[in-house]
Amino acid sequence: MMQAISPGLLKEADAARWLGICPRTLRKLRQDGHIHYILIRTSIRYSLDDLQTYVERARQCPSINEKALPTGGIASPSPTVADFEEARKRRKSGKLG
Repeated sequence: MMQAISPGLLKEADAARWLGICPRTLRKLRQDGHIHYILIRTSIRYSLDDLQTYVERARQCPSINEKALPTGGIASPSPTVADFEEARKRRKSGKLG
């Protein structure tokens, strides 16, 4: 007797494809406890609900009131702002320093 395959349970390769990641990354997420899975004997399966829950938890929606994260470049060692007008005046007057 043939049993119907549940459309809600995906093999690792199919689950990874659904998430848009490689199977190795999915295994790492599972091993680190970031994504739920179902163990049937020795077969690992993923439910669509669990995959959708993972995506929702991973969603990043920073508040517009939060300080924006730096986008790259070299951070200034101190929070002081250079006064370019003052530097220009010193340069014109011949005073360096």
